[in-house]
Amino acid sequence: MLPDINDPTVDFELPYEDFSFQVDPETDVRATVIEKIGVEISAMSQTIGRAMVEVDASASDIIAHRAVWGNKAGVIPTLTKNGTGDFTLTWDSSYDDLNPTASKRVSHSPNFQLAGGTINDLVAGCIAVGFTANTVRVKTFTHAGAAADYDFTVWAA
Repeated sequence: MLPDINDPTVDFELPYEDFSFQVDPETDVRATVIEKIGVEISAMSQTIGRAMVEVDASASDIIAHRAVWGNKAGVIPTLTKNGTGDFTLTWDSSYDDLNPTASKRVSHSPNFQLAGGTINDLVAGCIAVGFTANTVRVKTFTHAGAAADYDFTVWAA
């Protein structure tokens, strides 16, 4: 799970050194390979999307949700309709990671750095998206600028 932005020298405690010579290439992993994996994961964590939500605006309902901290009930954001074409999605302030070992689970806080969206209806419309650390606000408009309830998908990174 990658809900946070990683620093390879801190999160992966790099650099590593081989303890001994590689004996079995099918089971032994060289330290340079582990370092490369750690650095690649850290680089990916800088831009990876953290969450995606698809909304049925007319029903004020979340159709689909995906996030690096899970997709099940309990981690889905709360959808609030502020008015016509005006919605706020709010995620909890922290989530436990997906480590299968309960004693090793760590809590992470969403910290969105970027968000975007698209209208899912076949209409000439506009979408405006704003965000904070754990919220995304969406406004949808007709091509003439009037507020309208259009289905939309937003993502946050």
